[in-house]
Amino acid sequence: MTKYGYVSGFYKDNVSKQDGFQYQAKILLNMGIPYENCFADVFRHKNKERYQLFKFLTKVAKEGDILIVPSLTSLYSNVRELCCLMYIVEDTGIIIQSSDMDLSDDSDSSDWIIAS
Repeated sequence: MTKYGYVSGFYKDNVSKQDGFQYQAKILLNMGIPYENCFADVFRHKNKERYQLFKFLTKVAKEGDILIVPSLTSLYSNVRELCCLMYIVEDTGIIIQSSDMDLSDDSDSSDWIIAS
């Protein structure tokens, strides 16, 4: 079991400082996750793809690993992305931890709050 971290967002977000990339990254590093175990996607213009998240999920993650995110909304932008994520978590057997809730393949969180 290895702990990893993930953040995403717009760099220097002028609207939402609390959900901004820099704010989330500081939280993650202050949680003691080694820099080399951190994954981050910075959004630019209309591109909100999560390349590093999917790199982690498809090439790095192993059953029992823990992915820590400051907020679950770092992981998805819409219901389609959330549903895809739910399947991947189920297939890989990883655990996602955040201040929102802990999620895993056997989570009792009502199918992740009915896919948000």
